[in-house]
Amino acid sequence: MVRESTKYGKLTKLLEVRVIIPPIAPFPKRETHKRFHAAAGRWYSEKDIDAFLDTQSEHLEKAFPRCEFRLVELAFGKFNFIGSVREAERNIAA
Repeated sequence: MVRESTKYGKLTKLLEVRVIIPPIAPFPKRETHKRFHAAAGRWYSEKDIDAFLDTQSEHLEKAFPRCEFRLVELAFGKFNFIGSVREAERNIAA
């Protein structure tokens, strides 16, 4: 649900994030999907979403240092983090 506010811009109650992790030896390709609901009477603003995505990207960089992720916005409040193996790691594995 998206709502327009004159003070805060676009607002949403739901954030959806999908993380696609590439196959890294010896692990297969993995995919996770998470939904984050705003508390009752609260909304996520564009500023909240930016802070949330910064935090998520930092967590991904720490958890998967051999991968680099690109952010794809599907709609307001819906995002994909698509991972790929870093070029240097790919050359080492070959």
